[in-house]
Amino acid sequence: MRLATIFRRPLLLILLLLGVLRVGAAATSSGTSVALTDETFDAHVCSQPLALIKFIAPWCGHCKRMKADWDAAAKALAGRDGVLLAEVDATTETKLRDRYGVRGFPTIKLFVSGEPVADYNGDRSTASLVSFVERQLSPPVHEVRTAAAAERWTQAEAASAPRVVLALTDSKLDAAKRSALRTTLEGVARQLRETLTNVTFLVAEQAEVLKALGADASADGTAVLVLRAADDVAAGRERIARLPLDTVALGKAGKKAAAMKPELERLADQVTQFVRRQAAPLVGEISQATASLYEELGKPLFILFDPSPAAPEPRGRQLMRQLAAKYHERLSFVMADDAALGQFRKYVGCSGSKRFALHVLGQDVNFAYDGEEDEPAMAAFLEQYLSGELKPTLRSEEPPADNTGAVRVVVGKTWESIVMDPGKDVLVEQYAPWCGHCRKLEPAYEELARQLAHVPTLVIAKMDATVNDAPGEHKARGFPTILFFPAGADKKAVRYEGDRSVADMAAFLRKHATHKFTIGGGGDGASAAGAKDEL
Repeated sequence: MRLATIFRRPLLLILLLLGVLRVGAAATSSGTSVALTDETFDAHVCSQPLALIKFIAPWCGHCKRMKADWDAAAKALAGRDGVLLAEVDATTETKLRDRYGVRGFPTIKLFVSGEPVADYNGDRSTASLVSFVERQLSPPVHEVRTAAAAERWTQAEAASAPRVVLALTDSKLDAAKRSALRTTLEGVARQLRETLTNVTFLVAEQAEVLKALGADASADGTAVLVLRAADDVAAGRERIARLPLDTVALGKAGKKAAAMKPELERLADQVTQFVRRQAAPLVGEISQATASLYEELGKPLFILFDPSPAAPEPRGRQLMRQLAAKYHERLSFVMADDAALGQFRKYVGCSGSKRFALHVLGQDVNFAYDGEEDEPAMAAFLEQYLSGELKPTLRSEEPPADNTGAVRVVVGKTWESIVMDPGKDVLVEQYAPWCGHCRKLEPAYEELARQLAHVPTLVIAKMDATVNDAPGEHKARGFPTILFFPAGADKKAVRYEGDRSVADMAAFLRKHATHKFTIGGGGDGASAAGAKDEL
């Protein structure tokens, strides 16, 4: 499973699984969000330097819940010149939905001078929305023209944050192409500064300025991107990464913007990947704001859950830095707020005094660490994972003392003995206690089990997947997840995706069961026809 959705689909999904007038009016200072249509969208969005657009569906619960915060944000920003907050009903304005690739609701996009530059994936509170817009009003890239100005960016406090410097010394590029490169860097900066919140983006041309910034130009004068990031300011340790920009194709392009566009898009992708890869802190903090960054990096997360991740206790910080120095190329190292992400801590298997864990993005697999808190032991743990020798942590409740009900209760540690029993056909539901769909299914599922209780080769079971884990390939990605395991040596799962009625589930079992049976309580002689009337 993915990390942006721990915080909105898909690393965000993990946490979630744990727990409008159609008018064409122009933006006004009334403090209301403007509703746009296919016909009015371009005129309004292109006329504003900055526009935050919310794509909604009237039936969407998340959209309804954030409406008050969105309207309050519109009111708070009503006096700001050049800012538009608007919404689009994507169920009726289908051209706009398709044009901007809207696949879920709400989708919030930032537009600068009519061009989409970033999706907003932050908190949906009024304060967060207003803060996001206000950040966008500040320059994404600072031009440094003098050595004195450069010194302000290299002083101790400023130097503690990563800085990205575009060294524009390529004499083959005319003014138009230099401007286009600046604009490209601005676009990248706008896109990245919501996840890389402490990164500063600078641009300079003069050799003495670049030298003062620690971003000396390349010997051949080619444009280059230089990233400096302090791994440990107190110890004077710093990472320096350089990305020569291949501007040959740009130099050959004509003066028309259309001719430069493909090359600029390629350079933007190149710069984006470089900055993401190099600017991520050696030891960062996982939160809603940074989840998408770590998801994009794609490396497994080694997490320390701490009551105060911004200022963790010295021993925890020291261990994380020691390990990150050795393994940061293959793993991401992050601190997590124990109070805010307590449910996620349980999800990755950290119970009791356990506070370190590996979470593998994409696979949704966890490895809780319960050994000694010292660098050699923890390094050995990481080496075991990297060599494929480590077994995932599977959460489990204790088995119930009485498990004789029509629906058998499965926990993590009994999955193998109950679900994978080769002599039994097993239908198992993975559910969440808070899930409305699961609660709606429960009466039919119980009735199905009652009517089939006479079949000795069939087990109807359920498992609370918020506190118990199925093996990785069978782990629920949503609730309820219903899997059928036919009897036999292979026990290959068949997903049930039919109607959740007793009749349809019973028909599914009759079709797929290894051991054939009749339906109803009349024993082996019960007729299928009689059972159909009952169901």
